[in-house]
Amino acid sequence: EQVAAMVKQLAARMEEHPDDLEGWLMLARSYRFLKRHADAVAAFEKAMPLVEQNPQLLADLADTIAMATGGSLDGRPIRLIRQSLELDSVNMQSLWLAGTYDFERGDYENALMYWRRLKNIAQPGSQDANAMDTNIAEVEARLRAAGRAIPPEDAVVATVAKGPTFVAGTVRVDPVYQEKI
Repeated sequence: EQVAAMVKQLAARMEEHPDDLEGWLMLARSYRFLKRHADAVAAFEKAMPLVEQNPQLLADLADTIAMATGGSLDGRPIRLIRQSLELDSVNMQSLWLAGTYDFERGDYENALMYWRRLKNIAQPGSQDANAMDTNIAEVEARLRAAGRAIPPEDAVVATVAKGPTFVAGTVRVDPVYQEKI
C-alpha cells in the first residue's frame, strides 16, 4: 500500500512536470514493479527520447509491451529488441528475449545463437548461466529430434563482441547533504 501510494504521488507529479524524462522512467519502472504493464508502457513512451538511445531501456520496454499484451514478442517488442542489440550486441535481456522469440517460432538455430551468446557472457554458475544451459539443451534436443544439425558452438562464440555499456540517470541530493559531498 505504501509503494502504491508513492507511485500515485509520482504519477501526479509527472502530470505537473510532463517534460521530466527521468521522472517518467522512474514511473515506468514503478509501474513495472507493481505489474501495471499498460501504465508502464505509457510512462516509457513519455520518456522515449531517453529510451530509444539506451539498449537496456529498449529491452525493458519490449518486455513490458509483451507483458501488457499477453506475453507476445511479435511486432513492436521484437523490433525494440533488435534495436537494443544493434546498440549493444551483448545486452543480456535482449539476447534472452530474442532467443525466446526465435524458439517460440521454431527457429532453433537462431535461438541457439542468442542463448549461446548469453551463456558466454553470463557469470559462470549464475542463475542466467544455468537457465541458458537448460534452454540450450532443450534447443539441441529439438534440433536432434527434427534431424537437423546443431551449429558448432565456436561459430556463435566468435560473433560475440562487447558493445557499449550505458548507465543513465539523474542523482538528486537533498540540500542538507550537498555540502558534505
